[in-house]
Amino acid sequence: MVEKARATSALVLLLSVLASAAFAHGDLRHVLGTVREIAADHVVVETKEGAQESIAIDGGTRYFRGDAPAKPNELTVGDRVVVHATHSDPATAKTIRFSSPAAGK
Repeated sequence: MVEKARATSALVLLLSVLASAAFAHGDLRHVLGTVREIAADHVVVETKEGAQESIAIDGGTRYFRGDAPAKPNELTVGDRVVVHATHSDPATAKTIRFSSPAAGK
């Protein structure tokens, strides 16, 4: 009986962890790639598949260099990014996490 209770508890815990991971960013889409263009109202990201996506930016867009808050002007062409954006058309960035390309690349 105790083993069944432990197994049930473990299953509930596992499902809770998986559910929280699945909803960590709500319904935002993730765009991963390299910044190819920066303008006042959008960024263009080239994905690893070679597609270029233009994503709107606005006053509500938050920027991070790794985990540290950053200013919009710290983002540069060539930076690697993970953009969490809306599914709207055009997509609007909610957060942009970036890092500089590795040396020698």
